[in-house]
Amino acid sequence: MGSRTGIRSALRALVAAAAVPPVLAAAQLPEAAGEFQPLIYDELQFRIVDGLPSNSVQALAVGPRGYLWLGTLGGLARYDGLDFDVFSAEQTEGLVSDRILSLHFDADETLWLGCENGPLMRRVDGRFETMAPAERLEFVGQILEGARDDVWFAGTRLARWHEGVLDIVEDGPLVAAGRIHHIALDRDGMLLVATDGGLFREHDGTFERIDPRQTTAFFEDDLGAAWAVCSGGIAWRVDDPEREELEIGFRTVHGGADIGPRRSLYATDTGMWMFHRGADAAKRFKAIHMVEDTARGVRSIHAGPRGSAWLGTDRFGLRFIEPRRFERVEMPDTTTYEEVVWVHGVDDSTAIVVGQGARVAYVVQQGADPVLLEPAGDPLTKVESATLAVDGVSWLATRGGIARYVDGTIEPCVAL
Repeated sequence: MGSRTGIRSALRALVAAAAVPPVLAAAQLPEAAGEFQPLIYDELQFRIVDGLPSNSVQALAVGPRGYLWLGTLGGLARYDGLDFDVFSAEQTEGLVSDRILSLHFDADETLWLGCENGPLMRRVDGRFETMAPAERLEFVGQILEGARDDVWFAGTRLARWHEGVLDIVEDGPLVAAGRIHHIALDRDGMLLVATDGGLFREHDGTFERIDPRQTTAFFEDDLGAAWAVCSGGIAWRVDDPEREELEIGFRTVHGGADIGPRRSLYATDTGMWMFHRGADAAKRFKAIHMVEDTARGVRSIHAGPRGSAWLGTDRFGLRFIEPRRFERVEMPDTTTYEEVVWVHGVDDSTAIVVGQGARVAYVVQQGADPVLLEPAGDPLTKVESATLAVDGVSWLATRGGIARYVDGTIEPCVAL
């Protein structure tokens, strides 16, 4: 299991993650050769007994001071890394609903709140105020920062906040298309709307249907192109005239986050999925099983540092997950694990491992078998230790004197 040590630093790192432009909720994950190997995750769980107002966490957002804000079905909460501060409708002036489905901090650091069967609200300078009554929007399930100093709200209807005015779309083909499932921005900053009646793109306040198929969600590929998800488990690239298709294992995306270079994590109707882009740029989805009891119940994701993420779940509260950083390296029979007394990191994927007794040394590279490090020539016979690599050079202490490790070979040092 994970540790609560370092949670505050994780929250601080979320501020940087929150600054990513809001073009879809997707991630750009690391490029890897060969088959994609799913990561192993450790977890921390926070529930009512830890201070949450409800175990049903529907929305997550990070404020300008680095606090994690949670929208739950029992009220609003703010987490500082140690404690939860709870804001309830009963005890907080201006907050008129505890059933919060969506949260978003806009460019002005205003916190917007979308509610179930309730109004659209915002929090400015510590005060809550209602921006649209319940009967106008009914509920707001998603909030998205636009590309033109505006904020979009999606639920029973679509609405836009721009220059201090809230406009609600109440007629036209978009309204006739039925339920709105998801909104996103394409790479040109245009709004995409997924509905029962097809996929729409907004331009200058009007909505054009660009595909008639029922569309439920979006994700983004490594080139910034938007893919639309159809109800039949098929995704297609929005800006591709040939409508390139990709078979996937889900129909609805509840949330997504960038958890590393070229690697995305998604919460869907069929569980948690990792989106990985291989060296050939092929799109690959892999189901992951790090939270099997809650896999189908994750409703929101927010990326943390070094591949970690915060998960808001339907019934199991808040979870913090982080990839396990350690793996056992199988050493040759000549060196037991008890004999390894010194490890020197050469770069991000290479280390020199020095054994006790005979002072055997190996070069260990990620994804490869250890290779015996044999000093070139006498008297550099055995490696005793090594020191910090500088400009690609690692300095070694051997039984025959000082040497250098450069580009996989040992060179005697002729002068000190």
